[in-house]
Amino acid sequence: MTKPRVIHIITRLILGGAQENTLLTVVGQQRSGRYDVVLLSGIDEGPEGTLHDQARAAGVNLVLVPWLVRPINPLKDVPALLALYRFIKKGGFSIVHTHS
Repeated sequence: MTKPRVIHIITRLILGGAQENTLLTVVGQQRSGRYDVVLLSGIDEGPEGTLHDQARAAGVNLVLVPWLVRPINPLKDVPALLALYRFIKKGGFSIVHTHS
């Protein structure tokens, strides 16, 4: 039986509450063995630092999309939407979980 594919999308994977909770959720789903999980994030690092290395160390399938940014930016939002649409469609995800 094929595992349900889950994608978590967050604009920035920095040190912080929502981001750390997202990473813990992804790691937990991955470790359960019940899901095929992908974490998609923008690349905004911010002064807080990122959780990119922690995600990779935990074996998370981390995909970075440079157009995915937190502040509204039409010049980046349109390419981000297209990239998300294509990635989700190509990936055949059963569940799309958005954060932030």
